[in-house]
Amino acid sequence: MSYAQGWQSTIINATGATVVTPKPAVYGGYRILGAAGAFTMDVYDNDAAASGKRVDTTSVVAAKENERHDGMMMQNGITVNMSGDPTDDLIIVLWK
Repeated sequence: MSYAQGWQSTIINATGATVVTPKPAVYGGYRILGAAGAFTMDVYDNDAAASGKRVDTTSVVAAKENERHDGMMMQNGITVNMSGDPTDDLIIVLWK
């Protein structure tokens, strides 16, 4: 899925680790749409696991729309780890 200005997007819809991209990339931040549930999201510079250098963390409560935009180079890839209760298809991670 493409996003504006050349950004790619990956939808996160489950707890645990999700590899967004296994190659070096630019982390563009996230967008949370509406009532996405209550959860904590940690973003790692890692190509396969939720470990290594954590570069972003956020806690979100139910029914709160939120977004953050960065432009951070990730040397190893991007992995996102979700804990709590994220709601399907409402959390988008941007990268290129």
